[in-house]
Amino acid sequence: MLTRQRPWMWHDEDLRKSKQLTLMSRSGSAAPPLPTQEFGVSLEHIRDNKGRVVPPVVKQVVEFIRNNGMTTEHIFRRSANVLTVKEIQSQINHGSLVDLASYSDVHLAAVLLKAFLRELPEPLLTYALYDSVIGIQ
Repeated sequence: MLTRQRPWMWHDEDLRKSKQLTLMSRSGSAAPPLPTQEFGVSLEHIRDNKGRVVPPVVKQVVEFIRNNGMTTEHIFRRSANVLTVKEIQSQINHGSLVDLASYSDVHLAAVLLKAFLRELPEPLLTYALYDSVIGIQ
């Protein structure tokens, strides 16, 4: 049986139309996101609740990497302790301040940045901007 190959953008559009891709948290819970939540929610949610265009967690980890990891090789290729990452994500989502310097692991900050971007319900280059971005070529 032959299946028709479709570009990924059509697949994403089909998912959104079928309501399988939602703007809810990717944690799988049906509960609405917390006002302080930063992981797994839309950028609009963060902007509306935090009043900032750049999410605080992004600013914090980028500053930490800039100050402590500019000479570290393969910074985004190494992993960090999964339990520590989940613990920090939970603390940030509940509005607690996290001191990344106390962990003294630049790879942890890199993993947090990757996790934030991965858990966004919609990509940074949104579906609406896809055709414009492709047209830049």
